[in-house]
Amino acid sequence: MREFDKKNRHIDWTDPDNDNYGIFPDTDTLIEEYVDGTEIRKYVCQINIRRFGALDADRLKNTEFLERLQRWFAKQTDEENLPEMPEGCTPEEITADNAMLLDMDAAGKKGTYTIQIILKYTREE
Repeated sequence: MREFDKKNRHIDWTDPDNDNYGIFPDTDTLIEEYVDGTEIRKYVCQINIRRFGALDADRLKNTEFLERLQRWFAKQTDEENLPEMPEGCTPEEITADNAMLLDMDAAGKKGTYTIQIILKYTREE
């Protein structure tokens, strides 16, 4: 998405002063295991987006952004444009869920929004 400026992305943190985002890894869960050792797995991470959001109009604009982001992830699955995976792992689906305002700064002028990214994939032994 063009709205994610490459210079303002981080892993495991967001900058409190800038319009930026961070990706926070969460879990890798086994969904189903087959006799041949093949596994269906689900990897979950979240994206926290530091955006200005003091006014309701700003919050609505940020919510619309999160909805566009959810649609963008769904489109990536539809177009089979999925992340590269290590050998033996095949991506099946990527979705974005549970988008919401996570917190506001003490002055109520900046907010952090979060969205969970779920990657479902097959891992072969």
